[in-house]
Amino acid sequence: MSEGINFSDNMCRLVVMVGLPFANIKSPELQNTLEYSAKGDATKKQRIYEEMCMRGVNQSIGKFMPQASMKAQLNQAQQVAQSDI
Repeated sequence: MSEGINFSDNMCRLVVMVGLPFANIKSPELQNTLEYSAKGDATKKQRIYEEMCMRGVNQSIGKFMPQASMKAQLNQAQQVAQSDI
């Protein structure tokens, strides 16, 4: 979904996300960003890379889920269920 859809009724919709939007790890731009942000710490670099992916997931959720309370519930469930990606 690139633009989102406004549904005027209260019918249930289902959106299934398959895969995670990880950036190309071999990209020179990404490597420079990670090096600058992590200051050489490999663990921090991995965490930043995962956070970039999850930011994409959260943006996708925001495109199709208009109610803020539903987003908060889904994100809370996601954080509880996720120990690592």
